[in-house]
Amino acid sequence: MTRYSLLYIERGRRASDSKRARARIASWIAQNGVLSAHSKIRYAIELELGCRVPTGLENRPMLPRFFEKDASLRDFLDGLTIYCRGIAAKHSTAAVRFRDFVRRVFEEENLDYRIDDKGVVHPFVDVEFEVNRSAALEALNSPRFGESRSDFEAAFRHLRNSEGKAAIRSMFPAVGTSAKMLCPGAMTRLMPNEVDRHFAEAAPGLRG
Repeated sequence: MTRYSLLYIERGRRASDSKRARARIASWIAQNGVLSAHSKIRYAIELELGCRVPTGLENRPMLPRFFEKDASLRDFLDGLTIYCRGIAAKHSTAAVRFRDFVRRVFEEENLDYRIDDKGVVHPFVDVEFEVNRSAALEALNSPRFGESRSDFEAAFRHLRNSEGKAAIRSMFPAVGTSAKMLCPGAMTRLMPNEVDRHFAEAAPGLRG
């Protein structure tokens, strides 16, 4: 479904939370939710997440209100997985519709998440970025790159949490340590001219 806001309003950076996204998901649950599964979902949320789901008349769980207003961001995202699995136990088709709707909401509201086919929420990442990240981790598998890999993984965690400056601070030692391991004794500080000179010479051996 397309509309004016999706066609003409600048979306900017992906957001970590959205009142509109929460309201839309709460509305789906209110209109399409598998009511027979809601009590079990409520208890699963309280048991697994350690937070309370509000209840109304006859102790009925108010899941739309929970997802729209009461849940913290962490509980909102985890709750989507528990809800998806909870209705899947009763109605697999409804679970697929819910997951697909959440996927659409994440995209249309420009949220920094994706939901997989099992209903688990993950950080949204560019496909090419993920390929490059995986390739870098594989290249750093050698024990001699242990320190660099730790810094690299820390940088990715910061990036995932939208902590750009911290990600850069962690990535610098990852790159610098790796360079010194690849060209031992050749450089004391990683500078552009040093990279051009030493890595051009090392590249044939590295490819082998």
